[in-house]
Parts: sequence; structure tokens; C-alpha cells
Amino acid sequence: MKRCHVQRGFTLLELIVVISLVAILVAVGLDRLRNYQELAEAAAAESNLAMLKSALLIRSAELAAGNRWNELRRLPRHDPFELFADKPANFDGYLSRSSQPGRWYFDEVSASVVYRVERGEAFYASDGSREMRFNLVGRGAFGEASAGGAVAYVALRPQAEYRWFNRLIR
Repeated sequence: MKRCHVQRGFTLLELIVVISLVAILVAVGLDRLRNYQELAEAAAAESNLAMLKSALLIRSAELAAGNRWNELRRLPRHDPFELFADKPANFDGYLSRSSQPGRWYFDEVSASVVYRVERGEAFYASDGSREMRFNLVGRGAFGEASAGGAVAYVALRPQAEYRWFNRLIR
């Protein structure tokens, strides 16, 4: 009489193959997750920057329409985040380089808006820093820089060239 031997469970080789495949999938998944987190950070930073630019243009138009030229001329020295009804959750206020990564702050000394990059594998700054700095500058009616002269509007000017995922940040 022949007996059939039924094998139960996995062999050691099968178990090693399955564990290896799961480990590879987890590694690829975590890498993609980090990439998506950085994409989200870049999108949020660009969104906040666009809101700052819009707020400055609206305030400039409001001051110009009201013939309040002296206030408009002083606007580049003020924190543009003060123009927001609700500041971004990642705004630290008036700080210096002690601000945590992933946060915005206003540098009163240089009158610049600063974002400290948290995840920067795909971030490039021409000055080699891990932050984006934008100066507030008065502009004339034709877009030229206005140093103490007639100011038609206030804009943000990057201090260096910034790229995130090969997109130019302005």
C-alpha cells in the first residue's frame, strides 16, 4: 500500500521568498510616501507664497486707491503675514534661524519672509541653503525696483534661485 504524504506549511525557502518580497514592497512604498510628503510640502509652501503675493497686491491697491502713498512706501518693512485674517498654522512669527524646519517666519532685520524647508531631497537653492528667503520690495508703476521713490505696489523678490522638483519657485 502506498501512502500519500501531504505536506503542511511552507518550506523555509518559500518563507524567505515571501518575506523578501514583502520587505521590497515596504521599502518601495516608504520611498514613495516620502516623495509624496515632499510634494505636499512643496505645494503648501507655494500656496502660502501665492497667498502672500496676493495679499501684498491687494493691500497695495487698497493704499494706492486711497491715496495713502506714505503707508504704501512703508509697506515693504512690515510683516505681510499681518495682512491675513488667519495666519498659516506653520507661521512662527518674528523669529530668526532658530525656527523649526517646515515653518514660515518674518525676519525683521532684513525685512524678508523665510520658509525653512523640512524635506528637501528635491529642493535646490542656488545659495546652497535649506530655506527660501523673499525680500519685500516696493515697485514702481512699470515694475522697476523703487528704492525710496514712488511705490505703486509691493512684491516679494527671491534672494536666490529656488527649485523644487525642477519647478522654479518665484
